[in-house]
Amino acid sequence: MVEVHQMTRILRVFTSCFACIFFVALNFASLTYAQENEVQPNTAQASIKNDNDRARAPKDFEKGEGGSFMRQRNEWEYKQRAYPHKRIPPGARLNALKQLDTKLAKEAETQSRAGQNRPNGSPAWTLIGPEPENNVWWGPNSGRVAAVAVDPTNTNIVYAGAAQGGVWKTTDGGTTWTPLTDQQPSLATGALALDPQNHLTLYVGTGEENNSGDSYYGAGILKTTDGGNTWTQIPGPFAGGGGGGARIGGLAVHPTNSQVVLAAVGCCPPNGWGVYRSPDAGNTWTQVLNLNSQAYNVIFDPTNGNNAYASIDNNGVYRSSDAGKTWVAANGSGSSTLPTGGSTGRVALAMDPNATLTLMPALLTTTQVDWSAYLRRLMAATPGLNLQMLLTTAAASAGMTM
Repeated sequence: MVEVHQMTRILRVFTSCFACIFFVALNFASLTYAQENEVQPNTAQASIKNDNDRARAPKDFEKGEGGSFMRQRNEWEYKQRAYPHKRIPPGARLNALKQLDTKLAKEAETQSRAGQNRPNGSPAWTLIGPEPENNVWWGPNSGRVAAVAVDPTNTNIVYAGAAQGGVWKTTDGGTTWTPLTDQQPSLATGALALDPQNHLTLYVGTGEENNSGDSYYGAGILKTTDGGNTWTQIPGPFAGGGGGGARIGGLAVHPTNSQVVLAAVGCCPPNGWGVYRSPDAGNTWTQVLNLNSQAYNVIFDPTNGNNAYASIDNNGVYRSSDAGKTWVAANGSGSSTLPTGGSTGRVALAMDPNATLTLMPALLTTTQVDWSAYLRRLMAATPGLNLQMLLTTAAASAGMTM
């Protein structure tokens, strides 16, 4: 019994010593690994703190982490629409329209047979729409109109581009309207431009560039040469890609050379956003200005087609003196310099048609409390620019569009 008791004590001592040696070796190995890999004791806590700081930091809607927050948002939306596929098949909308036409034809046939058997005096369905809805926030409205073009030969003829409703035309000054592009690959509309040399030629930039939660990508450019009776789709470098395609916010046709067309392109074309130029009436396109930011507007001087202007997100106004082939910044100097950089956002641009050296850009900026909008007047005096601030007004919310 004594020998067994002694053996038990020896075994316990040996086990305790082995455990101590094991834990010492384990701690030494961990310390060695940490030193070799320069791991600090509070790395995990620091990582969590950094993640929390980034989560609390305000999002830059145009840039964002890892490139473009807006691009990531649009790609996410595209994937939801494409599911369970990785890509939306080419021509999906047109195929859907064909299926719809077939379905409607069958329904019409059924209704015709049912009408023959309907008792006299029984009610029938009557079309009552589309018509404006009474929205709880904005009152009666019919949705966004992203672009308007007036026929220079007859002001009763007007084209309107609805944000997600295609192109509409009136020939009686707005009393009645006719949809023109219901059968086209995209209804999302961002820009319209009439050819100054041929009022029957209209370019439509598909994809709405108002950066709202329901601004859809487009399918390139639509073109008509007969006032909207027939259309040609020009996908160009604008359709397709991970985000579905570009949102085209501006189009302009050279005042005396119908072959030259400019396009202001935003998120998310397969080949980058910026300003594009066509030398052959829209058949082919080349990117002529790429600042890794969205372009919103392009304008030709109607009195001198060599002069063109573009507005670029975060970069203000750019000017071309060779009909859009090359571009330089035109944001003034000194105290009247137009704000640019990360604290600014969208730039809208308009030209006074009666005084073409007068441009009026409107900027969205974050330099004040909450979002603010600055409206400035750009007085262009060849060869330089002189800016004079006209008005400062606070925006109601970060979601405003201009």
